[in-house]
Amino acid sequence: MPATGILQDAITATKTALTALGLAVIDDPRQARPYAVMVELPTLDAFTSHVGDISIIIRVLGIPPANKTAAEYLLTTVDKIMDSPIAITDARPSTADYGGGQFPTYDITSRISVRR
Repeated sequence: MPATGILQDAITATKTALTALGLAVIDDPRQARPYAVMVELPTLDAFTSHVGDISIIIRVLGIPPANKTAAEYLLTTVDKIMDSPIAITDARPSTADYGGGQFPTYDITSRISVRR
C-alpha cells in the first residue's frame, strides 16, 4: 500500500523539486547507486494548525572510492541544489552504507512546510 499523509507529501514535494533540476532521485535504499540523490525519511519538528515543519535529508551519492572525481561530482551537485528553491539548513560530507556498499556522500538537510 503506498504511503499517504503529510510526511509523504513532503517527500513528494522534495522529489519533484530535485527531479526538476535534472537529478536522478530515489527514495528506496535498494535502488542506491552513484550519481543519484537519495531522499531519506522526514523528521517532524513541529505540527500546529495542520502545518508540519519538516526536515528531510537529501543524500547526494558519489561513486566509490571517495576520491577527487567523487568530490567534484558531490560539490557540483550540491551547488545545483543550493541554486534551487529548496530551503537548506545544513550540508556536510559523509559516507553512507546501502546494501553493504559504501558511498561517498554529501548530506543536505532541507526544510519544508506542508499543510494538511
